[in-house]
Amino acid sequence: MVLALAGAYRRRPRVWHFHNACVAAMAAGQAVLWRCPLVALEEALRAAGGDEMWYSGSYVVFLVDRLTGFELPVAAVVAGSVTVGAATALAWLRWRRPSLPAVAPAG
Repeated sequence: MVLALAGAYRRRPRVWHFHNACVAAMAAGQAVLWRCPLVALEEALRAAGGDEMWYSGSYVVFLVDRLTGFELPVAAVVAGSVTVGAATALAWLRWRRPSLPAVAPAG
């Protein structure tokens, strides 16, 4: 996010667009599902394979709890995702290429 705001991707437009697409997909999935879309995919794949998840709910909440003992509210994870999405949108607005001026047809 800091790299995007600083313009680090300006010379790599394909990486920039791929990064923006990934962030947008994750932020939208987090806003709609209230959890990471990758966790939902993992649950579906494990269920199809006959395996069970070894944690429940948000992976970030699980990881923070496991590492620190602090139970992070799911709303904080969602707010963090929305913040990253908003910062990426701001970086995109800041570093987008200006549109070319309209050229009048020769007459």
